[in-house]
Amino acid sequence: MNLIIDIDGTKISWFDEFFKSKINKIGVHLSVGIDSSLLLWLLCKFATDLNRLDLEIYPCHARDFNDKTKNTTLITKNIIKIISDQFPKITIRELTVGMFNSHKDARKIVWSKNPENKLRNEYGVDWIIDGRNMNVSEEEAIQIGMDITTSSWINQRDPKRDPHRILTGIDTFENVEKISPFFNCNKLKIKEMYVMYGLIDTILPLTYSCIKTVGKFPCEVCHWCIEKKAVFGVY
Repeated sequence: MNLIIDIDGTKISWFDEFFKSKINKIGVHLSVGIDSSLLLWLLCKFATDLNRLDLEIYPCHARDFNDKTKNTTLITKNIIKIISDQFPKITIRELTVGMFNSHKDARKIVWSKNPENKLRNEYGVDWIIDGRNMNVSEEEAIQIGMDITTSSWINQRDPKRDPHRILTGIDTFENVEKISPFFNCNKLKIKEMYVMYGLIDTILPLTYSCIKTVGKFPCEVCHWCIEKKAVFGVY
């Protein structure tokens, strides 16, 4: 079975390569966002299609001590339950939760308990993946109504995810092709997969992209809220 996903010429080959490897333990970092939720769903779907009942999925989640707006652990567990109910033959282990303290820059964190360490040290999981993907280009951002002159675009967008950096390995993430199956996709491609697999009305409403830890939630003004609204039409 060919598991390469082709979205208008953008090919996601990670799933095809992973299931050929016969590895039976995989960790998935869940953030309550649209990307990691899609990642877990696809992993369970393809495992079911291939009857890979030996696969064990170890979900993990990092919760921010400073987040007063939402219980991300509870949201993550709910997403896992919905997906697990849809794919009951696939083994999804109990959620491992870590804690961190965020700074003003959400990309700079101080760990008090890193969930990935527990997966590796206690459960023997060597391969842990995440839903990281690339930013839309400036041209695409303008086309979907995002203002690239705002502070949210300039200061909150992770520039290491810009296409010319993440796709070429310039000052970007280590082993990105191995640990981030969607590294060559942006939110527009993610949306196409949500449509393709019929997840707009099932998985999408469970997810949150907002990074604010106090006040109104979703804040509707952070980069991640603005991007989700521009692509999906909802915060």
